[in-house]
Amino acid sequence: MGINGISSGYYETGYINIKNKVNTERASFAGNMGKTAAAQNASFALHISNEAGEKAIGCATDRNGSVTVYKPKDFDPSHPVYRVKAWDTEGNVTAERMVDVAEVDPNSADYLDMFAYSSHLADSGKCPDAQGAFTGANANYNADGGHSYFDKADWFGIIRDMMQMQYDAGNLAGYAKYKQFWDSLPSGSALAAYGLSSIQGADCVESAYEEYCSENYKIVPDNEAGCFDIYNKQGEKMGVFDYEDIKVRQDAATGKAFLISEHGTACYDAVVLDGELQAALQKVMGKEALETEPLKDFTLHTHAETGIQFLVKDGEEGRGGKVLLQSAADEAKYEALAQTYLSRYPNLVHDEQAAYIWADLEIKGLARRTNQGIVSMGYDGMAYHDNTDFGNNWRIAFSADTYRALYEYLEKHRLRMEEMEQFSVWQDILDSIGSSR
Repeated sequence: MGINGISSGYYETGYINIKNKVNTERASFAGNMGKTAAAQNASFALHISNEAGEKAIGCATDRNGSVTVYKPKDFDPSHPVYRVKAWDTEGNVTAERMVDVAEVDPNSADYLDMFAYSSHLADSGKCPDAQGAFTGANANYNADGGHSYFDKADWFGIIRDMMQMQYDAGNLAGYAKYKQFWDSLPSGSALAAYGLSSIQGADCVESAYEEYCSENYKIVPDNEAGCFDIYNKQGEKMGVFDYEDIKVRQDAATGKAFLISEHGTACYDAVVLDGELQAALQKVMGKEALETEPLKDFTLHTHAETGIQFLVKDGEEGRGGKVLLQSAADEAKYEALAQTYLSRYPNLVHDEQAAYIWADLEIKGLARRTNQGIVSMGYDGMAYHDNTDFGNNWRIAFSADTYRALYEYLEKHRLRMEEMEQFSVWQDILDSIGSSR
């Protein structure tokens, strides 16, 4: 899985989309994102591996607990059936079922069936952003926490409402994401059933651009939604960018230029805007030059060990960021870091997909390696995962302000690996920075 398969989002009410590394249509982790026996945040655990050694193609967490979709070893692509398993916030199994996607009815389906269906769409490449779209729609539908994994709902209506919301907010890239998901659902092409064309203004598009390829980039316009899909030379999708966001954002400290398009809280696409991509966008849009403005509301950080840079939206520290691989050297360091996780922690990291997750998290300051395990952390807490003895695992919950203070502390103080495994060490650190746990 390439880095473009991992989104800016932290894995809270988000999802993990697990793709084969050589697949050219990596979905965004939103997002879209990311492809651990237990990769945890402060309150929930993502269960990647199971006893049968089946491949996980999707994982999600929210206030109800966590869900994982597995592809059985006897999986038949012509008749896709998946194993779905759910856990509560204490790690207890609450459900396990086989889901035949041909029998899923979005007019009346529960969360487990719909997450299995969206995972199928993403893994098969039929709708790479399906998991992100489903997760976003569910987060809006279940904003008050009143729905369980087992409550059936009208998902056509829920998704249509999200499309209208995105359009009303002027977020055409978001509208496009949900529309693609809608179109991929069974009977989703029968738009008249929900009067999709009645979405106000949905057909009013002023710009009409054409697809363009340069030596290293492919720009695919969606004139209905008003956004560009941008791909790299390897065919990996680098992101979705609203027409209105096609501008140069210049970082005063480094002089680097970025292309950024936001799609909601802790979800954004960002790439380094080099001369070739800038020229390609100018050609597609018929402009002599792109609008330029100072980079604001985002901060560029550098991972100390690898030197790989990542971009984080101000105020969303601990929720993720966007890792920026800017050279072959960066790609090699990213690959090496993933292999380190795979080889050092065999009981936690069972495959390359999980290894890439942990590499991405470490670069963004959301994971740290120890001698015997891994420390994960985010805006709402941290946890230790021991590679050999799960009895040594621990968790600490804290606030977003505490995460920011902790991140700054760790930037200035280097802990020994054996120290990071000790609960008491972190207690002392949190006390020293005035944590309000």
